[in-house]
Amino acid sequence: MPKARLLSLRLSVGLLAALSFIGLGFMASAAAPVDFSGKWTLNAQRSDDIAAAIGNATGPETLKGRSDKIERLAVQTWMKARADEIRTLEIEQTPTEIKFLDQGTVSIFYFGRKHVRQIGPEKLECQTRWQGSQLVIEQDAAIGLRMSNLFTLQPDGKQLVSAVQFHGKPLQKPLEVRLIYDRAK
Repeated sequence: MPKARLLSLRLSVGLLAALSFIGLGFMASAAAPVDFSGKWTLNAQRSDDIAAAIGNATGPETLKGRSDKIERLAVQTWMKARADEIRTLEIEQTPTEIKFLDQGTVSIFYFGRKHVRQIGPEKLECQTRWQGSQLVIEQDAAIGLRMSNLFTLQPDGKQLVSAVQFHGKPLQKPLEVRLIYDRAK
């Protein structure tokens, strides 16, 4: 084999190997999840008004005797209590799960597999997955209420954005809020 052809073949193989190595490194870094671990405080000025969103989605607090209104009022009461609990948030994350600790409540979600959580009498079917660098948590309640939360860590790592959605029975309208958390110092 002529020297020029042998040199060309070696360069081609070397270039192919280098490109493969770079491509594998890029894929590995793109698939690496973001670490949300830390203590976070709700930035009320930059976040949506939670109380207004709950009122808009659940309707008036008065009842006129229908069972669906009783269910809606129970959801409204739970949402308002939950809104008070999420003012501060602590997150612990491992390769297999993410744990949220907020004022006495511990919520654990497992990456890549469905599982069931119990909140009072209600069982929630949960699924947690990565969507690029964003974390998606979806929960379905037996009463027909679907909750989803999309977490995004800002590039500087100092703010966490939580896009929360509730929809389905017994809400009058879907509830959508954007909550901004600042990393606690």
